[in-house]
Amino acid sequence: MNQFLIELLGYSHRELVGTPIWELGSFKDIVANKAKFELMQLEGYSRYENLSLKTKDGHKIAVEFASNVYQAGNVKMIQCNVRDITGRKNSEIEIRRQAAFAQFNPNPVLELSATGEINYCNAATDEMVRRLNREQAGQILPPNTSATIHECLATAKSLLRQEIQVSDQTISWSFFPVLTNLSVHCYAVDITESRQMEEKFRRAQRLEAIGTLAGGIAHDFNNILCGIVGFNALARQAAIGNKEVTDYLDEISRASCRAAELVQQILAFSRTSSQELAPMQLSYVVAEAIKLLRAAIPSSIKFEVFLAHDLAAVQGNATQLHQVVMNLITNAGYAMRGYPGQVSIRLEACKVDEALARKLPGITPGPYVKLTVGDTGCGMDAATQERIFEPFFTTKELGEGTGLGLSVVHGIVCSHHGAIRLTSEIAHGTTFEIYLPTAGTAPVERENKAQEIPRGHGERILFVDDEESLARLGERTLCQLGYIAKSENRVMEALARLEREPHAFQLVITDQTMPGLSGLEFATRVHELQADLPVVLTSGYSMALTPERIAAAGVSEILAKPYTAEKLAEVVGRIFQSDRKELIAS
Repeated sequence: MNQFLIELLGYSHRELVGTPIWELGSFKDIVANKAKFELMQLEGYSRYENLSLKTKDGHKIAVEFASNVYQAGNVKMIQCNVRDITGRKNSEIEIRRQAAFAQFNPNPVLELSATGEINYCNAATDEMVRRLNREQAGQILPPNTSATIHECLATAKSLLRQEIQVSDQTISWSFFPVLTNLSVHCYAVDITESRQMEEKFRRAQRLEAIGTLAGGIAHDFNNILCGIVGFNALARQAAIGNKEVTDYLDEISRASCRAAELVQQILAFSRTSSQELAPMQLSYVVAEAIKLLRAAIPSSIKFEVFLAHDLAAVQGNATQLHQVVMNLITNAGYAMRGYPGQVSIRLEACKVDEALARKLPGITPGPYVKLTVGDTGCGMDAATQERIFEPFFTTKELGEGTGLGLSVVHGIVCSHHGAIRLTSEIAHGTTFEIYLPTAGTAPVERENKAQEIPRGHGERILFVDDEESLARLGERTLCQLGYIAKSENRVMEALARLEREPHAFQLVITDQTMPGLSGLEFATRVHELQADLPVVLTSGYSMALTPERIAAAGVSEILAKPYTAEKLAEVVGRIFQSDRKELIAS
């Protein structure tokens, strides 16, 4: 034996002399190695064999024996040249492992040479290429792949990632250097769905933030508007007989109504407006909207309508859902801007499964009614689709729209626990899909009877609002309606007054948002002093007004701002009418 073998195995010369070389290994290796040496002696000619040996410190190595068998007298001898092939064996194992990984990997796997040429690709890569057309097939790798290969090989980085967009897919590529043959392995993962979900989540967060801001602005504007509407009504009564003045006041009234509608649209977008939902048949609402809009949309635009029969009821507000349908059809007509085209409207039952629910944030699997409104108009680019539901964003010319239409649609649909799906392409039209959950009960028909404005009979009312002008307005309006009213613009003073005069009032009307105490907290304190004293709460906006909190505070009714004298009279008259019925019954 020479010095190389001694250093390779780690034994001393004395330890190796007289030791059969096949015994330098585990039991399994000893058996295999001895069999190979016996075969060499039996055949009696030169051959190459691979053996597994174990060094003195316990490491397993692979060696190649180039053996030559010859005979000296009656003794057969084997002369062996030994070469360490451990590195080569490990490389072969790694190559086989990587080949198996690539072959059976469901995602695309490539091997690229140092110059960027494809040495190997698996079946998943072929499948991805087949899904793309001929022009896009050459775009499956990032445009700077060559630079990435050089960076991988030069720095021996274990991982470099890049994302590319091919057709409607987002593909994430990972690059690994293989230094043994100066190539790079590339592994692709289709992350289209996860990117879409991330984008929907970011868009929902953005709309939620805008909605919160819009709701806060609407609250302050409602207080201002409430004063304008109320004092305008008082001024008109005082100006009866002066036609010029009443004409001016009528213009103020009309402008106030338009402003009130604008605020309600903002509140609908922010999903904070009060609404009453009941089981209803959506097909009646859609049919009515189509009937109203057929005359308004040019005859060059055809309507294709399909309304399924015997649809389940949805839990909704008919007025708000009518607004949704009107806005969608109006926008569809505008998208064609007088050119010939088609508006398609479909209403049908739909089963939302787990896969579809993941693509429509905010809804759960189950039975739904789907409204689809599509057009063959100009379509929208990706940037426009990103912002289309934001308030005051519009693609219309100046003076043609406020930009609130689709934001209101978004708010109403979300407040009905539904979802919107938008698909659009430039020059190929736009389609909106509205999903509304079924109610599971029959629609409720309501009778609307005209009623006279109820008037008071000297009942005593305390009106509380931190806006001094609104407190004075409430007092004067109630007095004109036949009540004895007093006002307070400081909530703690109002509470002290009720404590000093526990039976001085038969009704308390209070604002919700006030410094010191909120309306709900004030109502709770009022009932601690006088449990049977009814409280009416006025509010233009509040996230805190949940049914549970309203019931816990003992609030009798909610009066939404801005309100008219007629609406105030209706609510107050209902409270005292109920008290009179209870008094008669007792």
